[in-house]
Amino acid sequence: MNENNKTKVLAVDIGNSRTHIAAVDIKKLLCVDRVDFYNKNFDDSFTDTIKNLCSNHQISKINIASCVNQLAIKAKELCKDIGIDKIDTVKAHDSLDITINYENPEKLGSDRICNALACSALFKNKSCVIISCGTAVTIDYLHVGKIFEGGVIFAGNTAHAAALNKKTDALPHVTFDGRSPPPRLPAKSTENCIAAGILYATAGAIDRCTEEYRNIYKDNIRLIATGGGWELVKPLVKQNHKIAALPDLTLIGVGVYS
Repeated sequence: MNENNKTKVLAVDIGNSRTHIAAVDIKKLLCVDRVDFYNKNFDDSFTDTIKNLCSNHQISKINIASCVNQLAIKAKELCKDIGIDKIDTVKAHDSLDITINYENPEKLGSDRICNALACSALFKNKSCVIISCGTAVTIDYLHVGKIFEGGVIFAGNTAHAAALNKKTDALPHVTFDGRSPPPRLPAKSTENCIAAGILYATAGAIDRCTEEYRNIYKDNIRLIATGGGWELVKPLVKQNHKIAALPDLTLIGVGVYS
């Protein structure tokens, strides 16, 4: 890897369902090239993706954030196998650009750390509500761009639907294709009732948590959303016109991590 250009970092974000890899320009705070694949295709896709991105960009190092420990270990081993030795794994530590005000910071998800780092870098000294809609939904608070205060976690659309199907005898499995609008209320089929319940519950949680954060901190806050499930729930969130969607937020945070 070329050591002369230190502005691009290869960011690897391994989620519960999918892996996202991007060349991140850490000065401009943007992804210049990005590849996504499902974790079931990890063995077939990871190494080729890393090689291609490294050959197309002058990469100074690789940062890995992962919600799946086994895949994080495998990713690091595969990078070493192709001759990459400058590899960092995202975790909380005392020298981060933000302060982590959280019990047992070592247990804080690396994706949440990266989202907060990205918001801190993008919105200097601004308080942010950070909404991440993936397999799990998190609604976190970053105070004055410097202090991660924690937040809430609950099941995302797919996980919520799977739990209802698994934990009940009669409720069917519902999928979200990302193209159909939320069902209108009152929903007229069991499938639509489940889908509506999940989406309206998520939207309601976003609205309520944002209201609570405003009441607690009295800040002028920015509302930031990311994650593959955001577009599904967005039409149901009352203040969606005030929320900036940043699909690359986590990857930017992985890139700026040090």
